[in-house]
Amino acid sequence: MFIKQNTAQKASTLTGYVVAYKIAKNNKPYSEEEFVKDCMVSMGKILCPEKIKEFKSVSLSQKTVTTRTDAIATNLSIQFKQRIENFKYFSVTMDESTDRSDTAQLLIFI
Repeated sequence: MFIKQNTAQKASTLTGYVVAYKIAKNNKPYSEEEFVKDCMVSMGKILCPEKIKEFKSVSLSQKTVTTRTDAIATNLSIQFKQRIENFKYFSVTMDESTDRSDTAQLLIFI
């Protein structure tokens, strides 16, 4: 009983991270999470109604998505720093551009 519930909780959390990652990667506003959850629940009702409880259990509040996006960014930064430590040589290329909302974006390629 506990193992099944723990697995469902892990799946729900992982799903939340995947959605947060995709929202951030596609530069969508965090307010999209409610729309995404509504779509997920609607699909779940049609495709697998017996699992609708799991679809509804995915936490996609704006605060949760923000927290998960920050956690993903921190993890990527740590991975990046660990890989850099092993480099003997590397080149750096930087470029700055603006997105649709006229926000400056700095790209760094290593």
